[in-house]
Amino acid sequence: MRADGKRALLSVEDEGEGVHLLDREQVFERFHGDDSGLGLAIVRATAERHGGRATVDGARFTIELVRKASESSRHPAGEELEKGRP
Repeated sequence: MRADGKRALLSVEDEGEGVHLLDREQVFERFHGDDSGLGLAIVRATAERHGGRATVDGARFTIELVRKASESSRHPAGEELEKGRP
Protein backbone atom coordinates (compact mmCIF):
# COMPACT_ATOMS: atom_id res chain seq x y z
CA MET A 1 0.00 0.00 0.00
CA ARG A 2 1.32 3.44 -0.84
CA ALA A 3 0.26 7.03 -1.21
CA ASP A 4 0.86 8.86 -4.46
CA GLY A 5 -0.27 12.48 -4.28
CA LYS A 6 -4.06 12.47 -4.08
CA ARG A 7 -4.27 8.72 -4.65
CA ALA A 8 -3.96 5.69 -2.41
CA LEU A 9 -2.82 2.51 -4.13
CA LEU A 10 -3.16 -1.02 -2.82
CA SER A 11 -1.37 -3.69 -4.85
CA VAL A 12 -1.33 -7.46 -4.55
CA GLU A 13 1.13 -9.53 -6.55
CA ASP A 14 2.13 -13.17 -6.71
CA GLU A 15 4.91 -15.02 -8.47
CA GLY A 16 2.74 -16.54 -11.18
CA GLU A 17 2.94 -15.67 -14.86
CA GLY A 18 0.13 -13.15 -14.49
CA VAL A 19 -2.68 -12.12 -16.78
CA HIS A 20 -1.93 -12.10 -20.50
CA LEU A 21 -1.96 -8.63 -22.08
CA LEU A 22 -4.98 -9.48 -24.25
CA ASP A 23 -7.03 -10.61 -21.22
CA ARG A 24 -6.38 -7.62 -18.94
CA GLU A 25 -9.72 -5.89 -19.53
CA GLN A 26 -11.84 -9.06 -19.65
CA VAL A 27 -10.40 -10.44 -16.40
CA PHE A 28 -12.62 -7.95 -14.50
CA GLU A 29 -15.79 -9.21 -16.20
CA ARG A 30 -18.12 -11.65 -14.48
CA PHE A 31 -17.31 -15.31 -15.13
CA HIS A 32 -14.56 -14.60 -17.65
CA GLY A 33 -12.70 -17.79 -18.57
CA ASP A 34 -12.89 -21.25 -17.05
CA ASP A 35 -11.58 -20.42 -13.57
CA SER A 36 -13.02 -16.95 -13.01
CA GLY A 37 -16.06 -15.99 -11.01
CA LEU A 38 -17.33 -12.78 -9.50
CA GLY A 39 -14.37 -11.74 -7.33
CA LEU A 40 -12.55 -9.36 -9.67
CA ALA A 41 -15.81 -7.94 -11.02
CA ILE A 42 -16.77 -7.06 -7.43
CA VAL A 43 -13.35 -5.52 -6.82
CA ARG A 44 -13.65 -3.30 -9.90
CA ALA A 45 -17.25 -2.27 -9.12
CA THR A 46 -16.37 -1.40 -5.52
CA ALA A 47 -13.33 0.67 -6.54
CA GLU A 48 -15.38 2.54 -9.15
CA ARG A 49 -18.17 3.28 -6.65
CA HIS A 50 -15.57 5.03 -4.51
CA GLY A 51 -14.23 7.10 -7.41
CA GLY A 52 -11.30 4.81 -8.14
CA ARG A 53 -10.34 1.99 -10.43
CA ALA A 54 -8.88 -1.50 -10.48
CA THR A 55 -6.09 -2.49 -12.84
CA VAL A 56 -3.87 -5.46 -13.59
CA ASP A 57 -0.30 -5.53 -14.85
CA GLY A 58 0.99 -9.07 -15.23
CA ALA A 59 0.64 -10.69 -11.81
CA ARG A 60 0.01 -7.41 -9.96
CA PHE A 61 -3.53 -6.24 -9.24
CA THR A 62 -3.93 -2.66 -8.02
CA ILE A 63 -6.85 -0.73 -6.54
CA GLU A 64 -6.50 3.03 -6.83
CA LEU A 65 -8.68 5.32 -4.71
CA VAL A 66 -8.84 9.08 -4.26
CA ARG A 67 -7.53 10.07 -0.84
CA LYS A 68 -9.44 12.44 1.41
CA ALA A 69 -7.89 15.89 1.93
CA SER A 70 -7.06 15.09 5.57
CA GLU A 71 -5.27 11.88 4.52
CA SER A 72 -3.31 13.67 1.78
CA SER A 73 -1.89 16.13 4.27
CA ARG A 74 -0.73 13.38 6.66
CA HIS A 75 1.15 11.22 4.13
CA PRO A 76 3.57 12.78 1.64
CA ALA A 77 3.42 11.59 -1.98
CA GLY A 78 5.07 8.23 -2.53
CA GLU A 79 5.24 7.35 1.17
CA GLU A 80 4.73 3.70 1.98
CA LEU A 81 1.86 3.15 4.42
CA GLU A 82 2.33 0.60 7.16
CA LYS A 83 0.00 -2.38 7.18
CA GLY A 84 -2.96 -1.75 9.46
CA ARG A 85 -2.07 1.91 10.11
CA PRO A 86 -3.63 5.04 8.54
